[in-house]
Amino acid sequence: MLRFFRSHPPRTRAFHHLLLAALAGFWLTAACSAADNAAAPENNGAAEDKFSPEIEKSLADFTQKVTVAKRKAWGTKMSKVIEELKQVTGLNDEGAKPLQAAIQAAIDPGADQFAKAMDSVYRKQFRRNPQQIPFIIKQWRDNVDAIIAGSGSLTGVVEPDEQSSWSDTLQRVLSASQLAAWQKTLADRRDATLKQMAGPLNTGNARMKNSYEEAMEKKIAGIELALTPLSKESSEALKALSKEAVGKTMEEWQKSAEKYVLSLPETQRMQILKQRAFYFNNEEAVAPEKQSVWRDGLAKILSAQDQQKLKDAENSRTERLGSMLGRVLISTMDNSCAFTAAQREKLKPLAEQLVKGEPSLLTAEESSLFENGAFNGLRLAEMKATEKQLSPILEASQCKHWQSACSSLQSNPFEDDSENEEATEIDQATLPKTPEPEDVEHAVSDYLATIFASSRKAELDARMLRVEDISRINSLAPATLDRLQTAARGAAERALEEWSGSLAENFRANAGNLTAKNIKQRLASVGQQYGFQRYAGTNLSTQAVWDDAVKTELKEEQQAAWKKELDARDAYSEETSVIALMENFSEFTTLKPEQRDKLQPLLAKTIHEYLPDLKNWYSNSTTWYMSYYRYVMILAIPEKDLNEILTKEQSDRWKGSNEFSWANSNWNMLRQNHEQRVKAEKKQSGEAEKK
Repeated sequence: MLRFFRSHPPRTRAFHHLLLAALAGFWLTAACSAADNAAAPENNGAAEDKFSPEIEKSLADFTQKVTVAKRKAWGTKMSKVIEELKQVTGLNDEGAKPLQAAIQAAIDPGADQFAKAMDSVYRKQFRRNPQQIPFIIKQWRDNVDAIIAGSGSLTGVVEPDEQSSWSDTLQRVLSASQLAAWQKTLADRRDATLKQMAGPLNTGNARMKNSYEEAMEKKIAGIELALTPLSKESSEALKALSKEAVGKTMEEWQKSAEKYVLSLPETQRMQILKQRAFYFNNEEAVAPEKQSVWRDGLAKILSAQDQQKLKDAENSRTERLGSMLGRVLISTMDNSCAFTAAQREKLKPLAEQLVKGEPSLLTAEESSLFENGAFNGLRLAEMKATEKQLSPILEASQCKHWQSACSSLQSNPFEDDSENEEATEIDQATLPKTPEPEDVEHAVSDYLATIFASSRKAELDARMLRVEDISRINSLAPATLDRLQTAARGAAERALEEWSGSLAENFRANAGNLTAKNIKQRLASVGQQYGFQRYAGTNLSTQAVWDDAVKTELKEEQQAAWKKELDARDAYSEETSVIALMENFSEFTTLKPEQRDKLQPLLAKTIHEYLPDLKNWYSNSTTWYMSYYRYVMILAIPEKDLNEILTKEQSDRWKGSNEFSWANSNWNMLRQNHEQRVKAEKKQSGEAEKK
């Protein structure tokens, strides 16, 4: 059956909407925790965020298009400003001509600033998701007006009516009394707007303050852990300093948030009031731990020796994370390359080198270590591997698989493939004025054909990789190799049969009402939202045609050698999941070394017990520990055992977190699936014994 991507968290499904909202400087969905903004690492200098030439061109073209639209919107706005100014001040048409002439000069500087700011926002948002750029840009091409409407408070962008050239023109054209009347009108409007939006602003302020306070509490806990024992006096001083730093950040947040709501048209302010949700991404605010008051104060509270201990602890953390993420990199690429145990060992230094060369990984806070951001950070690290680095370790075919796995992330198989573009989009200009049903059906048919072709290729590649894996471990005769390849092709076709039969049905059940007017947008989004493409390689070992071929073509010692390698690969993957999840949870709760030592065996036992269920639960079962719900395995540990390890403060932080809620939302169903599987296996085992 078609497997929907259960590992996709709410944030992934809302990803495109969130990015659109991010351009406006605020978050409109609760799926994105404000804590992410509190802990987000800095990324200065767009020059570092370079993508492929094709993506760079797409970004440049789209930025230009949006900037042109922004110029037009500003021109309309300034014309309205002049009309209102004439009413307030009594300025006649002749007197307003200098103001009309000054509009372009007021727009030009802001347009340049806007283009740079938009480019910076794109690069920050997509740095870890370069493969999303073509897809998002295609979606946004038809939503330029929405982007423009929500982009009134970008960092470094000065609105035309705030430009010095405009102010100078007002000073020159208006009399003192006219200027005073106009300034009073603007001040009254500002006060009225801020009063109107006081509720959302206060709510957003409280939410962000709480997020920053939680981030700083964890920061202090980390300092106390590194400097154990820390005097009570120093601990209290750190808390007071944290409060001051958070206060400074919130001053910046409030100023930026007010600037934003003042830039919104009335319709958007009404929408915020109606939704009672105000998530503002404070681009202009500096996180508390980056504030000079925190850095300077920390240097006064801690001795030089303590500061060196902190530095050593951070270096140790970086090494530990580098080692862990290096394992994750190898484990994820193992799916595409089928490494041997010896190759994995030789790849370790290179993997850690690649990880350390990707700044977005080791500089990230705990909340960014995993999920989609870090997963794509690993992809960026993998893309930096050269053939010169890989060829001494891997076979030529594996080097090709590595590079192919990386290059496939540069595009969306449905939305950025120029060869298939006509199959996934309808040129509205070519449709008849009264669209016929067959026009929509033709587009759907081509779209489903594209999905099937892409899935078929991925399925066949996954099966053929197993043949390659066997031949790498065993010396196979050409005729044996040919027969195994034939069996792999047959197994791939069998695997696709049931899935392809339900593809159209599942698509139509989720695509909604398709019309010639909305078909382009729906086809551009529905595949990303519901994941219709089959996850390649599912149930590789259960296809009779393949199993029979392996048993027939391979000698017992060859089968045993391959099974040994498969078991080693599975063990490496499982051990990686334990290490990675342990590291992540340790960062999250600030565990002491002795706590880590007690918890890791329990986690390893739990993961081993639930691994079959996790593989069924998550479509991309090899990287379940990088999903939003990874902490579900912490819930699988008996609560009594966990409480004996965690302190009350750590337990409260864990149970009060969003991560706990996300994990808990899936825990009951996963536990039920586990219990049913175990029960079924026991029943099957009992029946086998009777026979």
